[in-house]
Amino acid sequence: MTSSDKRNDPRLRAALDAFIDFRVADMDIWRRAGALLDLTTNGSMVLAYVLRQHSLGETVRQVDIRTALQLSAAGASTIIDVLEQRGLVRREPFHGDRRALSIVPTIEGHAIEEIVRTADDRFFELAASVTPAELDAFVRILDGMREHGVGQFPVDG
Repeated sequence: MTSSDKRNDPRLRAALDAFIDFRVADMDIWRRAGALLDLTTNGSMVLAYVLRQHSLGETVRQVDIRTALQLSAAGASTIIDVLEQRGLVRREPFHGDRRALSIVPTIEGHAIEEIVRTADDRFFELAASVTPAELDAFVRILDGMREHGVGQFPVDG
């Protein structure tokens, strides 16, 4: 199938349209979450990541945030600085490395926790409603898009 054929395939167009609609809706969730705390979209996504990992009992370091959210070292540092200045996270010594710091949400940082939990619960509900094969295909498509840089845009800090 040629590239032109793929672009004209109604099933593939519908899948692309659904993906674009999802991205718009997802960004809107994080934009609205950020508005509650006067954060950028990336700021709310970093805080959400810290909250998720913390709720799982995981220690979060700046390098974890950079890797998970594909941020530059400077971008991640700037966002964490803003979150810390606003009292949403704090840096604590990392138990395994005296040079590293853990990023921990504060009580104020939990302000968007309900939004994060609701978004995650909606995803889990939908993911549980498909067959394992369909879920595997979904993950394979998203992994392939991430590996090839599809949908990556400059970070707004």
